[in-house]
Amino acid sequence: MTALQRARQAPTASPVSDLAADLIGREKQFGARNYDPLPVVLTRGEGSWLIDVDGRRYLDLMSAYSAVSFGHAHPRIIATLIAQAQSLGVTSRAYYNDELPLLLERLAKLTGMDRVLPANGGA
Repeated sequence: MTALQRARQAPTASPVSDLAADLIGREKQFGARNYDPLPVVLTRGEGSWLIDVDGRRYLDLMSAYSAVSFGHAHPRIIATLIAQAQSLGVTSRAYYNDELPLLLERLAKLTGMDRVLPANGGA
């Protein structure tokens, strides 16, 4: 038997729960479509592990697929987020702030460019 034949005979993933199906249905009803996600509804993460709304765990192998490549709920990252939120949230680019110039300088030096512009292409 070939690998393809074995894969075709492999058991499929268990059907999604009623809760997961409801959440997926709501996203499909109210969300604009750009691609079709996997039928897994995540609720939290612990390091390299993701947990869905039904308590199943998944090893997160999507690192660097999007902006999330540092794991989930790492204590140092959480502490940094809390400290920043207690100081200043996300500000409009209509203002200057005390962090962006330092980031721009560091990125320019690292890349050898004269100027840099951080951007989010996921919008």
